Amino acid sequence: MKDFKILRFIDKFKSLFESFGVDYDIMRKILQLKFVLNERNVPTVMKNNSSKKKEEGNSFIKSLWFYALLGLMLVPFVISKGNYLFQMSFLFGILMFMMMTILISDFSSVLLDLKDKNIILSKPVNGKTLSLAKTIHITIYMFYITFSFTAPALLVSLYKHGFLFFTIFLLEIILMDLLIVALTALLYLLILKFFDGEKLKDIINYVQILLTIALSIGYQLIGRLFDFSDIMNINFVPKWWQCLIPSVWFGGPFELILNNNHGSHIILFSALALIIPVLSIILYIICKS
Repeated sequence: MKDFKILRFIDKFKSLFESFGVDYDIMRKILQLKFVLNERNVPTVMKNNSSKKKEEGNSFIKSLWFYALLGLMLVPFVISKGNYLFQMSFLFGILMFMMMTILISDFSSVLLDLKDKNIILSKPVNGKTLSLAKTIHITIYMFYITFSFTAPALLVSLYKHGFLFFTIFLLEIILMDLLIVALTALLYLLILKFFDGEKLKDIINYVQILLTIALSIGYQLIGRLFDFSDIMNINFVPKWWQCLIPSVWFGGPFELILNNNHGSHIILFSALALIIPVLSIILYIICKS
């Protein structure tokens, strides 16, 4: 079976995984099999070509070029200097909408794959090992997609704003992905706790519709956070409910560090951008242990 480079990188953390009670060798085999199967799957963005004769190669890797091209829409948000909270809140609003949509469309079947539970757990494999393998599998592919989508904006940000802006941007992309994967996994974990069988499929469809609606409404709210009465001087008026919009959190550190804006609301947004993703991952690990 093909040995992937990412698996050789994960091997470096073998002792860390084993310290959490994970059977690393089995987890590695599960990941290896899932990566092989992923090479045969056609991502949603490429399914329009499914009627054509399948070409040799990895469809997923080919789809990354499409995401990179699509990511050009993010470039205008990192070109100008000024109100970083405004620019990056919009950018992360678009980015979170795209990544959540991709996660729902391409990876719901992985998160809710009952065949894994019925087949793999019938063997001498503990639930923690299987759960961590699935989470790592999804997180790795989400990182591939996210970094392909943000690659043009990351390169432009490094050229226009320097290494500090680039580093903050990169770290926040990682935190955003962890938040999205953890919260989605927790939601599906809750669904699996109360529903199974055919009823589960209907519940999943309803949840996916509600998530899409919630993301669409949240994206629309971002534009209402700012006062555009003077286009040359965009103003932000703090409100308590703005703390409920994750994309604003990720705009906070840029304003805090690069514009030296030490307003209480900016500090709060910056803290939420760091604390909530970390807490969500810890909560997911606790719930699965």
